[in-house]
Amino acid sequence: MQKVLIIGAGEIGQAIAKILTKANRCAVDFWDSEHGKVPNQKELKELTTNAGVVFLAIPSKAVRPVLNEISSALGRNVPVVVLAKGLEESTGKTMDQVLRECLGRKRGMLLYGPMIAEEISAGKGTAAVLAAYSASMARRVIALFECHDLRLTYSKDIRGVALTGVLKNIYSVGLGIADGLALGSNFGGWFVAQACLEMSEIVPKLGGKRKTVYGQSGVGDLVATGFSSESRNHQTGFNLAKDPSSEMKSEGTKALPQICNRLGGSSRYPLLNVLRLVVVERKAVSEYFPAAICACGTTDAKQMVCEELG
Repeated sequence: MQKVLIIGAGEIGQAIAKILTKANRCAVDFWDSEHGKVPNQKELKELTTNAGVVFLAIPSKAVRPVLNEISSALGRNVPVVVLAKGLEESTGKTMDQVLRECLGRKRGMLLYGPMIAEEISAGKGTAAVLAAYSASMARRVIALFECHDLRLTYSKDIRGVALTGVLKNIYSVGLGIADGLALGSNFGGWFVAQACLEMSEIVPKLGGKRKTVYGQSGVGDLVATGFSSESRNHQTGFNLAKDPSSEMKSEGTKALPQICNRLGGSSRYPLLNVLRLVVVERKAVSEYFPAAICACGTTDAKQMVCEELG
C-alpha cells in the first residue's frame, strides 16, 4: 500500500484523499499549518520521511516555504505534486520555477485541470493533466489514479501548464464579473473565446507551448471554474461586480498585476487590460467591463486575430 502525504487539509486535499483511498490502494496522512485542523497531527518531517508521494494542496505563497522545510526529509525518488495555480507573491515566479529551484528537475510536478473539489468529493468524474520533467516519475503518480474518478494525462510542457493555470484564474475572475453584472451567456461565450485567443499569445511569449492552452489546464479549467460559483476566482469577480469596494482576493487577482508586469504591460491584450483596469486600478466595473467587446475592436486586437488565423 502506497503511503501518501497530503499537505493542506482543505477541500481539494480532502477530495484527492477520497479518490486515493477509494480502492484501499493508498494510506493517506494529512498535515496542515492550521492548528487543530488535523486531529493528532504528527510532525511534518516525520510524515515526509515515511511518504512515497507528497501532494501540496496549499496556496502558491506557501509552496516554497513548505518545500524548503521538507526537502531534507524527502526520499530521493519521492514525487512532489503541487496543485497551487498561482504565482509566488514575492518573486512572480510560476510554480514550476519554484519546484525546480527547491527540488531540481526530477521530482517536481503539477496537477492542473478542471478539479472543483465539491464535485470530486461527490464522485463526479473529471480529467486533468500531470505535468512533470520526468515522464517515469509522472507515471508513478498517474498509476495511483487508475480506474478512479480523476483521469490523468501526462504533459512534458510543465511551463505551459503552470502558465495556463495562472491565466485561467485571471480570466475566471472576469467571468465572475460578467455573471455579477448579468451580461448573459452570449457575452460569456465571447469572453471564453477571446480569453483563449489571448492565452494562446501569452503562453508562448512566456515560455510555454501554444497547444497547452487548449488542454485541461487551460480552456478545460477556464470553463469549469469560470462558470462555477464554487470557484473562488469566480466568486471574487462576482463580488467585485456587486460591490466595487469588495476586498476579497484570489489566486487570479493576486497574479494579475504580476502577469501584466512580466508582459511589459497589458495593452496588447484587451481582456487582460480591462481586468487590470477594474481589478487593480479599481475603475468602475459597470462602466469598463461591458465595454470589453469594444476594446477588442482595436487595431492591436485585430492584428492578434490575423496572426492567430495565420
